[in-house]
Amino acid sequence: MKKREPPLNLFIDTCIFLSFYHFSKDDLEELKKLKLFIDKGKVILVLPEQVINEFNRRRDGIVAKSIAGLAKQHVSVQLPRFSEEFKENEELLDLLEKASKAQSALLAASKSAAEARALLADKVIDALFASATIVKLEDKTYERARKRNALGNPPGECGNLGDAVCWECLLSTVQQGENIHLVSVDHHYRSALNEAGFSPFLRAEWERLKSSKVLYYESLSELFKAKFPDIKLSDEDEREKDVLVRELQLSSSYSNSHAVIGKLGRFDDFSRKQANDILLAAITNDQVFWILTDPDVKDFLTALVETYEDELDPANLKAFRKRLANAEALAYLARCAEVKPSV
Repeated sequence: MKKREPPLNLFIDTCIFLSFYHFSKDDLEELKKLKLFIDKGKVILVLPEQVINEFNRRRDGIVAKSIAGLAKQHVSVQLPRFSEEFKENEELLDLLEKASKAQSALLAASKSAAEARALLADKVIDALFASATIVKLEDKTYERARKRNALGNPPGECGNLGDAVCWECLLSTVQQGENIHLVSVDHHYRSALNEAGFSPFLRAEWERLKSSKVLYYESLSELFKAKFPDIKLSDEDEREKDVLVRELQLSSSYSNSHAVIGKLGRFDDFSRKQANDILLAAITNDQVFWILTDPDVKDFLTALVETYEDELDPANLKAFRKRLANAEALAYLARCAEVKPSV
């Protein structure tokens, strides 16, 4: 009889669970297979209580922004007066009225389901949480997290213990000699030299304390390809691009904006909507706007504009070019100010 392989220890960061609300219906149906692996003992989903609390704090805000985005979209056209003599004019107006009513109904249904936590993403996440190995936050774990944060050790930022708590929970839960498979796009887990790589500090700490390895993935699709090839998310690349574009729009730090743009730069093409949403992020999100002249950001956005110029919103394109020119002028003045006159 073939020896049974030990279960796979899996940690999914909060940001990945929140990204479920960007998944398609088919994707979420595929994700249900992950629960089957957990139920069969092939996977141990290590779920710190911190992740549950953070998810519950942020879930409503993520869903609310998506619903607000839907509400802002209006289906309308401007018809010339002479079109009134054609029957198609009336047919078009009827369709527009139906579209408007359908949008209102969709908004109401979405909001109702969201408030009742009855979205398909909610059901998938609830099922995964229910089958996970929940790690309660003990006082000693909290103290270790506070100590590492005070010393400036990753993961996390000074004064914010969330990531440190999760890491300490993993160290205290995973058995000696067993690997951990970690899925996250949080830059606190990544290497500063290789954005696709795991933090050398955390890797060395894990290997020293646990005598095992950390296997790091930036997305569930990467994990599934490596360990569960029978789970195939539909339109993986398109979904990943949509998630990254959304992350760029909501980016709250320069470092995160750089990281997201680095990932977007790996793709060769974007849809019309994706290209316009990226451009919009560049002119509306200060965490992108204020780094427009950084080489990686400038090169990516310049190439995007050159490639999709005919498909970009003219007003946004004009605003971007104006802002880029202003940013370059400010950067030039700053460089001049640094040059000291010779004596």
